[in-house]
Amino acid sequence: MFRCTKFRIDSIFSYSPCQAISYPSETRKPRRCSIKKFLLPATVFITCLFGCDSNQNTNSVKTGMPGSDRDEHGCIGSAGYQWCERSNQCERPWELAEKEGFENTPEQFDAFCSGQ
Repeated sequence: MFRCTKFRIDSIFSYSPCQAISYPSETRKPRRCSIKKFLLPATVFITCLFGCDSNQNTNSVKTGMPGSDRDEHGCIGSAGYQWCERSNQCERPWELAEKEGFENTPEQFDAFCSGQ
């Protein structure tokens, strides 16, 4: 089977490389030179097949906007904040442990914030 020997990127969109090597126009064009007829329909088909999924988020967990996970005191859990009764505000356990000088563990944080 005959193929275009001078293949360039512009040959995908035109027949000029085939014509430049004197490819006869009355015979069937090589496959590489007729790829443009296939590219557009294939691209549209694939885009519609995979890009038009209307059920894309029905089975996923609905998480909402980042930072919208506030608890009853208004503390944002995803940012590391927890409510501390002793300071009466939202605190990050590791920051409070460094500031107050206790070990950074959940037990120590609970003990400090409960006032024990």
